Amino acid sequence: MQRTMHATLLVFLDESGVNTNLNCRYDRAKGKARVKDSAPLNTPKATTIVSSVRLDGTTVPKFLSGAMNGSMFLDYIQHELVPSLHAGDLVIMDNLRCHKVKGVKEAIQQTKPAHNYFICLHIVRISTRLK
Repeated sequence: MQRTMHATLLVFLDESGVNTNLNCRYDRAKGKARVKDSAPLNTPKATTIVSSVRLDGTTVPKFLSGAMNGSMFLDYIQHELVPSLHAGDLVIMDNLRCHKVKGVKEAIQQTKPAHNYFICLHIVRISTRLK
């Protein structure tokens, strides 16, 4: 069993999203006065960024229109992340539902030479142990 690992082999993967509908829907006024204002009519759009990062700062980002689903994540893994992996890399990601779609694990492990795969289930527990 391997007890140590070089930090340069760690590949952290995470995603974040933003909604471009940036208007305040509620506000406060003095006393019983009512706040009156206008906002442009727009259709809110969501943007998601998914990226991996290594110790040396190397990233593999991808911007997606809309919320991420399993097929979008699998496409990112197959066409963006896997070509950037090196022998012995350990891919660490959270426990998001779209990370568990069929084909993600296989895509990472099919590369030659084989790469390790790991889903981090207890992020809080790991960070408290490092203190």
